[in-house]
Amino acid sequence: MSQHDMNVANGPGLTFRTDMNQALVALASQSSGPSAPSPSFPCQVWGDTGTGRLKQRNSANTLWIDRGQLDAAQSTVVVGETRNGRMSVAAASATATYSADEVVVKTDLGGQALQISGFSQTINLATTGTNGMDTGLAPVSGYVAIYVISTIGGVARLLGVNATSAVAPEIYAGANMPSGYVASALVSVVPTNASRQFKVFSQIDRSISLPGAQVFSGGTGGLSLQSFSLAAAVPFNAISISGNLTNSSSSASNVGMTISSNSAGTSAQNVSGTVVAGGAINGSFAIDVAVAQTAYVSTTNTAGTPAFTISVTRYSI
Repeated sequence: MSQHDMNVANGPGLTFRTDMNQALVALASQSSGPSAPSPSFPCQVWGDTGTGRLKQRNSANTLWIDRGQLDAAQSTVVVGETRNGRMSVAAASATATYSADEVVVKTDLGGQALQISGFSQTINLATTGTNGMDTGLAPVSGYVAIYVISTIGGVARLLGVNATSAVAPEIYAGANMPSGYVASALVSVVPTNASRQFKVFSQIDRSISLPGAQVFSGGTGGLSLQSFSLAAAVPFNAISISGNLTNSSSSASNVGMTISSNSAGTSAQNVSGTVVAGGAINGSFAIDVAVAQTAYVSTTNTAGTPAFTISVTRYSI
């Protein structure tokens, strides 16, 4: 371990050689030591033996960026990875607070990663810029994608994007990134109401729970697998859903309903049985979403007028 001011002074041969060797040792050992080397230089690397962290000076030479642990194999991190990411809204609101022990943001897919620790920020859908929408107003009865955005120095905030009509990318791809912010990661896509506010929801990591949103209601038995829309409950980014199935009939009957990811019946789940007149059978399901905002349903009924409903209570992104 060695540090040097990188200024090799003139002097007698042995003195000059000793000073030069010390500078080379400092370079070879990444200026390792328990305190920061002084003076510092743009992009300089420092092995901080006091904390066991590898650090690098930013290009403006104003602060040290934490690059990870010393004496540890380099980990392959994925953009958007979180530890204990949480957010919830108990009543319709324009604001919500997202927190996480750690969030991985990147400059682009496969690009430079920054690991943001101890993150907690509040987004306000009624504003624009950092901790607000990227541009314009939040959507009416749509979906807002929420990104963690960061400067190269690790200053991190939230940014909302209208994600009602398309899949939100894992890294912010719009033209309205706030000045100075270079890295981002998608951490949430959640619903809004008619007043452009967050609907009630609860999120843990990439899983979002809802009070229960009905996405299918039918009164016909004997349906073969047919598609129906999930848009009332889940965004384009949803990759899996779970919820409840309910079958009933006006007469004593054998009723059944199957929900599936696609028309081929993959990951199909069924609730069926015999009911008395006016009786019902309930069950839960959990399937992947193979086609954006779409699932498939089939029904059976042997007597009376049936009623079939499907409600979504959770989705993951």
